[in-house]
Amino acid sequence: MALQLGLKKGMKVLDVGCGIGGPLIEIARFSSALITGLKNNDYQISRGKELIFSAGLSEQCSFLKGDFMNMPIADNTFDAAYAIDATCHAPDAQGVYSEVYRVLKPGQCFALAEWRLTDRFDPNNAKHLTIKAEIELGDGLPDIRTTRQCVQAMKDAEFEVSYSCVINR
Repeated sequence: MALQLGLKKGMKVLDVGCGIGGPLIEIARFSSALITGLKNNDYQISRGKELIFSAGLSEQCSFLKGDFMNMPIADNTFDAAYAIDATCHAPDAQGVYSEVYRVLKPGQCFALAEWRLTDRFDPNNAKHLTIKAEIELGDGLPDIRTTRQCVQAMKDAEFEVSYSCVINR
């Protein structure tokens, strides 16, 4: 993901819905970028701060408490953003993608990895429905969106979608 985003030393990067910061730490080590993790959970932020301190990355990584549907961040702040299994929890995909778009500098990329249903999902197939239900239960997800729904939500949020990254125009 860091390579896809072209992350380099000194770049300001947002980890949307960072959890306790596992990927944040690894991406920071790999890229030398300055990474801010956005999370709305005090315990996870506290634990994340302990982990970045233990990793010796306190100067490079930070956490910000906030809702990714209404980020407490100024427009055009970040050089890149990513989300890993986070925005699939958003009540409104376009809403969260619009917020990411807003805080990215123009022309910058957003990468994400999350649960989505492919075109091969068959809502009439009992096995598919069972797998979907178990993923939703296990990960605390609302109804999993399709890839098409996510791509359309990104386009509606004004991103240009490509296979290599999602670009803030």
